[in-house]
Amino acid sequence: GSSIEGRLLIDGNPVAHKPIAISPRIGMSSSTQINTDENGRFRFYGLQANKQYVLFTPCDWSQLAESITKEETDSFVLKSRTITTNGSGETTQLGDLPLEPGHTVRGQMILPNDSADFANIKVVLWRDPAWDWIDVPVTADGKFELASVPSEVYTVSVRSAKYEIDGTKLKYQVFGPSSFGIRLKSENAATSIAIPLRLVTE
Repeated sequence: GSSIEGRLLIDGNPVAHKPIAISPRIGMSSSTQINTDENGRFRFYGLQANKQYVLFTPCDWSQLAESITKEETDSFVLKSRTITTNGSGETTQLGDLPLEPGHTVRGQMILPNDSADFANIKVVLWRDPAWDWIDVPVTADGKFELASVPSEVYTVSVRSAKYEIDGTKLKYQVFGPSSFGIRLKSENAATSIAIPLRLVTE
């Protein structure tokens, strides 16, 4: 197969033990995730030759080894990069890849009729083509926060058996009763969104 290798940097300094993942550009294949070595280097083996892949730092750091703490991994991120592998037995050299500060998404659920029943509501943030996502439960007062995600285009989904998104009151592009799209801009450190909900219609 083919391989890809490179190095992650923050302000010119190598980033050790940073999670990084790769997945095929087309198709819903699962991603492969590793951590950089002590010198910030990474290498993915056994990839298909002359094929497009997406390289990214995963949003969900909870799958890391127990020896890696959140504080060591959550501050800086790599935007999704589409890469084409070289021929079989060859290595694609990516060189040094600078990381950028992560983005924070904060939100508030708004229920109909001033209801405060926020139980069993979950928010999922996912991005294509990386096929990467992270989900968080909504707090008792209807708030949620997703920290340290790259500034990219995402689909936000609301998972609830009782409520769905009220697209008539949402300023973002709605994809259906449970999801909408947002673009996180790199010049902003955080984005706040309000998500109006309504009772699920039969």
